[in-house]
Amino acid sequence: MKELAGKVAVVTGAGSGIGRATAAALAESGMRVAVTDLRLDSARETVAGIESTGGTARAFVLDVRSPDAVVAAADEISAAMGVPAVLVNNAGIAVGGLFLDTSYRSWQEIIAVNLLGVVHCCRAFLPRMVGGGADGHVVNIASMLGYTGIRGAGAYCATKFGVLGFT
Repeated sequence: MKELAGKVAVVTGAGSGIGRATAAALAESGMRVAVTDLRLDSARETVAGIESTGGTARAFVLDVRSPDAVVAAADEISAAMGVPAVLVNNAGIAVGGLFLDTSYRSWQEIIAVNLLGVVHCCRAFLPRMVGGGADGHVVNIASMLGYTGIRGAGAYCATKFGVLGFT
């Protein structure tokens, strides 16, 4: 895809960090950005930053852990802004600790967000993107820790290895 101006991008976890910077960069390239985050106030802060530089963005609540919530958000975003040309799966959390100190609940949470969140978003947005017949791109954000595991980050590394394998 050579021309991004005027097209729609969706960025998950865009309320801060890499997601916020990615949303801003896409807006700077002329895209209309659906800024999604679990926290609407954080998404709105990103939108305010984008709009302050002349970009176009809109905030949406998105809980990537829930397939139903992702489908609902995909419906809402597509109705409000149009079918996305770019999907950036950025939402993620970190759970640190040695294996024996990492609870089953922590494992469930990090897998739900970091790995299954990517799957849920692809399943919800890709049919719309493909059905639109236009060029499109999916960017799945992983980590260098998806290539090499380190002590104390087993759960995080496992999810990022999973994102790389899925991609």
